[in-house]
Amino acid sequence: MLRANNSVVNSYRICLTPWPILTSLLPDEREIGPKVQMNLRLAAVAFGLAVAVSGCATLDSRPAPEIVKERSQARWDALVKGDLKTAYGYLSPGLRSTMTYENFVLNFRRGFWKAVKVEGVECGKPDVCRVSMSMDYVYNGTQIRTPTAETWIRDDSGNWWFGK
Repeated sequence: MLRANNSVVNSYRICLTPWPILTSLLPDEREIGPKVQMNLRLAAVAFGLAVAVSGCATLDSRPAPEIVKERSQARWDALVKGDLKTAYGYLSPGLRSTMTYENFVLNFRRGFWKAVKVEGVECGKPDVCRVSMSMDYVYNGTQIRTPTAETWIRDDSGNWWFGK
C-alpha cells in the first residue's frame, strides 16, 4: 500500500489572498490600521462628492426662457453670417436625423437675412418654448422687417433645440 509520503503526486495549495479579505473591498482593520482605513473611506466619499458636483455643474440653472433666447439668437446670428454648420448644430436631433447637412445648406439662401432680433420667449409647457422675433431682409431692393416665430424643444437631457 502506498503511504501519503510515498505518493508520486504532491499537491500544493497556493492562496494569494486570505479568505476573510475576499468578502470585503477593504482589508481587515487589523492589517492596515484604523487611521489608514478611515483615510480610505474619506477618500472614497470625497471622490463620490466630486463626481456628483461635477455632474451638477454641467446643468444650466438659468430659467428656460433665458436659455432659449440666448440659443435662438446665436442660431440666427450664425444664419445671418452664413455660418450654416453652426446653425445646423442647433437643430433638434430628430430634425438632423431626417435632414442631412447638405440638404440643410440647399434650403437656405445665404445673404437673404440682414438682421434678426429675438423679442421674447414664452414657455407654455415645461419642454416647449415659442420664440418671437423680428427679421430684417431685403426683397426687391426694399428692406423689410417682419415678425416671425419659431418653436424650441427640450430633450430628456435638458438641452434646448430648434424644433420648427
